Amino acid sequence: MIPLIAYKATVSYPAGKSTYNFPFFYMKKEFVKAKYIKADGTAIPLAYNKDYQIMGQTLTLVGGTPAGAATLIIYRETPTDQQVRFVDASILKAYDLNTQGIQLLHIAEENTDTIRTTSLMYDDDLGAWNAFDRRLIRLADPVHPQDAVTLHYLTAVDEARVKTMKEIEASTINAKDIAVDAKNEAVQSAL
Repeated sequence: MIPLIAYKATVSYPAGKSTYNFPFFYMKKEFVKAKYIKADGTAIPLAYNKDYQIMGQTLTLVGGTPAGAATLIIYRETPTDQQVRFVDASILKAYDLNTQGIQLLHIAEENTDTIRTTSLMYDDDLGAWNAFDRRLIRLADPVHPQDAVTLHYLTAVDEARVKTMKEIEASTINAKDIAVDAKNEAVQSAL
């Protein structure tokens, strides 16, 4: 099955199967997490050893797919607490150094995936930035025709448009009055 979305430590598949492969490595099986996403965006988190099992790089679901689940997301969530402790005058072992390096690499990859999948990020499928139904804040007023528009800018444009329309209306009424006066004078002088 081809994933819908694949990042460094996150992969997304259409729901409905019982086994899924994932491409990323992990330090411990319990660091591999899974959740269903419903069509309305609601998440259903799954529990390791209760709702799913990990064998190698395969996740096997226990039980069926919940009603309304559209997508299964498999991701790695490495804890940030120190997995290796160093003590003064101890022997530095390559295994311990490698474990610490792998933990830091995994955390960095997971943070990158989190930024890409849960915050304002570029949507590869759409070729556009996706705010995930969140407000944009600290956005400057537009300068170029394709810039995003702020409420401040839109309000200012609307106020300017209303002012211009009132000026046009007043000018039109004034021009009409002048034209009526000129017509009346022409009629009076013709008599």
